[in-house]
Amino acid sequence: MIRLLGSGTKSRRLISTILPSSLRGFTLVELLVVIAIMLTLIAVTVASFNYSIGADRMRSGARQFQSFLSGARDKAIYAKEVRGVRLILDPNDNHAVNAIQYIGAPQRETGTLCFNPDPGGSPDSTGLYVTRRTGTFWDSLYRRGFLRVGSRIQIPRETGSWFTVESINTATGVLSLNRPNLDLAGSTAQVSFLLELSPTVLGDAQPIEFPRGVVIDLDGSQVPSGW
Repeated sequence: MIRLLGSGTKSRRLISTILPSSLRGFTLVELLVVIAIMLTLIAVTVASFNYSIGADRMRSGARQFQSFLSGARDKAIYAKEVRGVRLILDPNDNHAVNAIQYIGAPQRETGTLCFNPDPGGSPDSTGLYVTRRTGTFWDSLYRRGFLRVGSRIQIPRETGSWFTVESINTATGVLSLNRPNLDLAGSTAQVSFLLELSPTVLGDAQPIEFPRGVVIDLDGSQVPSGW
């Protein structure tokens, strides 16, 4: 701190020796240039930071998926049964997967059926339509997610050919097959069957979501040629 005492010529001479003769500040152009440089540096820093976060999320999602596959393998070894991983579609995008879940081995359903789309009508002469006669009806299996289009069914059980379910009519309880069963077309006899149900979700397996903003793009993914 400088303390000035008195007034007059000596005081004025002391002030003039301490302070410069002319004070120089920033011009408007210089100030705008400095602000532009600062904004550019901030933008570059934010962009680099966002890219780093996105890359970390993708690496985390990849490690998570790899860990799930290893976990399914360990569960299969421990249970000595088939175990797998189910890809869960994004509810807002049917072409992207945003969560995964452990699933168990497919179950099997047995019973009897006949080739008759109308229980009170004539036999099905095409050999394409089957109606459940005993046990749980098709619609119950369908509602629980066990029966789907593409499920395999063997008619008759253990000795017959395998067919694929082409469509499911839950209102009438009729399944249509992918091809005719010429051996049983037009027959009203009840025939045994073996139905492969969809894989079931393990009791303690809750869906695990990928990191926010990370999905598996089904349209852009390529299956290895060896598969």
